Amino acid sequence: MASLTALARAGFARAKLLHRVRLGAHVLGLAAGLGTLLAPAPGAYISSLVALLAEGAAWLLRHRANGQQSVAEEARRRGLLIDALGVDEEPLDTTDLRRRFSARLETQARKFEDEEYYASKEAPGLERLRSHLQESAFWSKGLYEAAAQRSFWVWGAVATVVVLVSYFAQPFVAAATAEIAVKAMVIFLAFLPATDGFGQALGWAGAAKQADAVDRRLERLDAQAREPLIAAFADYSVAAACTAPIPAWVYDAERERLNTLWRERKRLASQQP
Repeated sequence: MASLTALARAGFARAKLLHRVRLGAHVLGLAAGLGTLLAPAPGAYISSLVALLAEGAAWLLRHRANGQQSVAEEARRRGLLIDALGVDEEPLDTTDLRRRFSARLETQARKFEDEEYYASKEAPGLERLRSHLQESAFWSKGLYEAAAQRSFWVWGAVATVVVLVSYFAQPFVAAATAEIAVKAMVIFLAFLPATDGFGQALGWAGAAKQADAVDRRLERLDAQAREPLIAAFADYSVAAACTAPIPAWVYDAERERLNTLWRERKRLASQQP
């Protein structure tokens, strides 16, 4: 049976896939919406129907992705506690949590098993929990910042290009074509909030600040002080639970750099008196 941490990672991978498919549905809706401007009847009516179905599918996919992420985040938190403290004091809750994952995900989770997923070498206990939390907060901060920056750049560039082309191309095209271009721009600008690209970027930026605050609290926290440690764990959990999952390509791009920075940070910390 896969560990809860591996199961959580499989769940996050599933949520990311659903979000990618959701974005594809939005793109299909955008293309179909543009088709209603260009296609003659009855093609325009077919395009409008496709756009409606695509946006309905996108809404459903978003709902399922958010549900999958919520369960995965719950498993991640429980897995972190079990690994850090070395004991599962709520086996009935753990069993019920596993039940909320499909048998297929349970099988796929075996691919995500990693005995060195957490770098801490501390014995099970509060100090190991503090180390796990700090490592998670450090990684989250870096990944959220990278995801936010990339998302702002990508969506900002796309929106800017569409607006500039729509307005500055008007003197060089026929009046009817210019009118279609402006209508297409309006459809695209409606597409942006539907995909929530900028909203996700703002969420990642806010979560990066929260993760950074938790990381700094943990740096000077006495691990034996249970209440502050639990408070830091709760604050970090809220920040992670309320934020969209990090895209896989961002994680792949940042993994080596963050691994190196974390090892260097721990090395320097060990040298301090």
